[in-house]
Amino acid sequence: MTLNLFSAELSPDLFGGIAALLYLLYLWLQLRSQAIEAFPNRRVAALITPALGMHLVYTVLIVSAGSGVYLSIWSSAVIMTFVAMVCTFYLYLVQGYRVLALVTVPLAIISLFFGLLLSPIEGTLIDQPTVIVHVLISMLTYAILGLAAVQAASIIVLHQRLKKNDSTAFVKLMPPLQTVESTAMHLLWLGVSLLTLTVVTGLIFRWDFVQQGNYVFHMWLALTCWVLYLALICGQLWFGWRGQTSARLTLLAFAILLIGYFGLKFVFGYGT
Repeated sequence: MTLNLFSAELSPDLFGGIAALLYLLYLWLQLRSQAIEAFPNRRVAALITPALGMHLVYTVLIVSAGSGVYLSIWSSAVIMTFVAMVCTFYLYLVQGYRVLALVTVPLAIISLFFGLLLSPIEGTLIDQPTVIVHVLISMLTYAILGLAAVQAASIIVLHQRLKKNDSTAFVKLMPPLQTVESTAMHLLWLGVSLLTLTVVTGLIFRWDFVQQGNYVFHMWLALTCWVLYLALICGQLWFGWRGQTSARLTLLAFAILLIGYFGLKFVFGYGT
């Protein structure tokens, strides 16, 4: 009886709702403060640490399926936003890179609210351990490359603003351009390393699925993105690609990556 009561209390909606409310509270306090730099790190940690904990528990509960995991569009979004939030607040608290939170926190709130509205979230059951490993690596890859894409968009906007000698709030809140580009490069390299693992594990662990013809389109899009990202890194190393050229290629590659995953989920009901 005690076990049943305890299990009943572990409602995913409870944890997801608390996480969303804590993120909203953080966002409200952040936006009403006069400057992002004035928002104390201790207050950020006090709000975000429990929010991340609730987000993690919610994620585990909605994807757990006994011997496997359920994966849907929104559960995937919840996983990716959790990883993005962890990376964002590592950069925020350790490196003082604060502006990224103004993008990732709203995305996390949206994914949680849609997850709560669509509760219970059901999707494709994945019960093979090797495929689960491939899926987790894929989610990490999408999250990191998504952050790199946000950084790329910031670089493009920042370049345009600086050319016009614009001193709007966006420019004032951004770190120096060199810091933005350096962070984008590190995220890109980490994301491409994970993408390489994703492609390799996909070919090894899901080759039978490829042979059935269900995975070919997704595989080719993933390989296309991988080649684009590798070309981008080679361009950075050998030809000194920086700034808007590198940023635009990053956005292009990530757009194709999103089509490869979410497009297949919407149209065919499978992916990763």
